[in-house]
This record gives sequence, structure tokens and C-alpha cells, in this order.
Amino acid sequence: SCSQNLFINDSFGAVELSGFQYQKNGPMKTCQCETPPPTPSPTCLADTNSCTCTQSPFKFMFKYIQQTCEESQNQQLGTGTYTCDGKSSIKNPARTGAYIVVSRPNGAVLFQNWVFNEGEFEFATGGTSNMDVKIYSGPDRAWELQSLTFRSACSSPTIQAEESFGAVKLIGFQYFGADMIECSCIKFEQDSPTPRPTPRPRPRPPTPQPSSSPSPPPTPQPSPRPTPSPSNCPNSICRERAFTMYFVFDALTCNASSNSQESKSSCEGQSSITNASSAFIVISDKDTGGKTSRRKTQQVRKKNKNDNEIPYFSGSISFGAVVEVDNNGSKFPADMDVTIYKDDTKSEILQYVKFHSSCSQNLFLGDRFGSMKVIGFKYEDGDIEKCF
Repeated sequence: SCSQNLFINDSFGAVELSGFQYQKNGPMKTCQCETPPPTPSPTCLADTNSCTCTQSPFKFMFKYIQQTCEESQNQQLGTGTYTCDGKSSIKNPARTGAYIVVSRPNGAVLFQNWVFNEGEFEFATGGTSNMDVKIYSGPDRAWELQSLTFRSACSSPTIQAEESFGAVKLIGFQYFGADMIECSCIKFEQDSPTPRPTPRPRPRPPTPQPSSSPSPPPTPQPSPRPTPSPSNCPNSICRERAFTMYFVFDALTCNASSNSQESKSSCEGQSSITNASSAFIVISDKDTGGKTSRRKTQQVRKKNKNDNEIPYFSGSISFGAVVEVDNNGSKFPADMDVTIYKDDTKSEILQYVKFHSSCSQNLFLGDRFGSMKVIGFKYEDGDIEKCF
């Protein structure tokens, strides 16, 4: 309504305001013809006093640090303005990240997205004095890992960069009309701050310039998920047939496969799997499509729905979640089949993967077969090897 400040080029999530029209048939006011001044690098301050919030911020910048409530370090502890309740399993090293929702006390959402471990995220505060943060294991919000509330108005008690509130740590803030102050270059210590390296710049993308002839706007493309890095684990090859294997489901296409099994593995599926926030996964040793490297999804669907086989694993999995697969105390046979369905109706297959799991062929921690990344082995002697 413009009763609150509203500017051309303000962004709200995935959309950016590019113009106003005040009268029904009047001219459209836009500013895309103007070149915005370059955004300066964030100010990195060298002491905790300068990084103490002194007025209500316009934006906050946080980092997800996978920390329990008991490990919180902030000045609101014991004041009644900060509460935190959560599970110790948030520190499980098998978790690659979490789904974080930040909202006002009235439920209005300020931020919601998947954040990887040590990942940074920022959002406009909306002028709220208090914030609620809920951390889930996945986008389906089926499993809550942590719930916390803290005072965000920078009044008594104040907040300070590098303070931690459960699993999130404040690393910067921005006052209205000012630059982002990023203080992740210092270590939070009440008495003697320790400098850290200067953070990277966070430039704003330039505003598109008009051409002499109007052209249609480009078709928006979905933001790609981070490409997992290859394994650099020492001695990470599977040494013998495992009793239990651990995978991460991260919804990537077959083209993302990275392993050394060549003809011993195959992957077939749809590119739409990259949009999946969850899927229904069936893992077994049954060859559901014959001996050829290419399998038809109709054959897979028919076999998996009609046979009486008991799979190693069958269930719904959220993006980024860990899948633990065992063979009821026995070693795995030669091959492993993974069928990834859109949901538990098994009416649409997103991806089908087959690979050699007996370790007679090279199998490494960090090997990727489509959407499934190998992250752990458990052997007969009880020894567990994991690497991310």
C-alpha cells in the first residue's frame, strides 16, 4: 500500500519489484534504465562492540551450525526472551543439512528453505521484535529437530554477531538504508575477540539494461542445487561385502553419476527428479528388468508392485536425508537395485539405478549413482566407515 517503504528493485523471495502504475491508463514508472551504484563489500568489523546490534535491523544473516540447544551462546540466556527445545540427533554427522523455517510470532514466514551444514542464509526481518525458528529434517516437516524463539529487536537484552541460538549463529545484520555488516570474520568472545579472515564480498546482481527494441523476458530457470563434491576420504574403498550401507538422497539426475563401475552400473530416469523435495525409495537385490543395461520403467513398476520380495529398504525419504540399508544381519549379494518413485503410490518412477554392491568391483565412499551417494559401510566385525 506504500504506507511502508516500498522501492523499485526491492526483492521479495524469488520476485523483484520492477515498476509502479498509479493510474489505470497512466504510464508505468520503472527504473530499469538506471544503472544502480555498485554494492560495496560487506563491512567486516574487528571487535565485538562494533558488531553489537544497536537498532532494529532490516535484515539478518545467519549460518546453520548443527548445534544443540545446550550449546547456545548468547546474552539472552536466562532472561526469559530466549527458549530452545530440540533433539540431540541434530548433531548426527550423517545429516547434510536441514530445512529451516523462520517466522514471526503470528506465523508469517520470513524464510523457509533447505540449508546445508555451515550454509549461510539471510532474510528481511519485517520489523518483528521476536522470531521463531523451526528446524526440520526435510521439507516435508515430518521430523522436527529443533524449535527456538529469541528477541530480534536489538533492545534489552541486545544481540551480537557470532552469538549462537541453538543450531543457528548470527553472522551479520543490515540496518535500513545501510550496507550489510558481516562479522563472521571475528570469533565471539566476551573478553578477547580473535580476528578471522575477511569474508567474501556479497555483490547484488546488476539490473538488466533495456535494449533498443523490447524483447520478452527470459524464461526463469530453477536454481540448481549444490553439486556434491567428490569423495576425498583416505582408504575409502569398500574392503569386503558390507552388512549395512548408508546413502544420501539428493535428487540429482543420472548425469550426475560419478563412480568407477562403468558397465557394472546403470541409471535411467527423468530430469524432473531435481524438483523432488521427497520421494518413495525401494532398494533390493532383485533384477527387475532383465540383464540388459537399459530397463523400461513399465517392467520395473510391474515387478516391484506385484512380486512378494521383501526389500532391504522401502519408504519415503526427504531431500538430503540419509538412507540406512541392511540385509537382516547378512552380507549383501552381488547387485543392488534402487527404484525411486514420485510418491508411495508407485505410479510414477523418477529414477532406476543398479550397481554392483559385493565390493568385487570398485566401490568407494563418495561414489554417486544418480540420486544416491554412498556415504558409509558397516562390516561383519562391526567396524563402520563413513565419509561425506
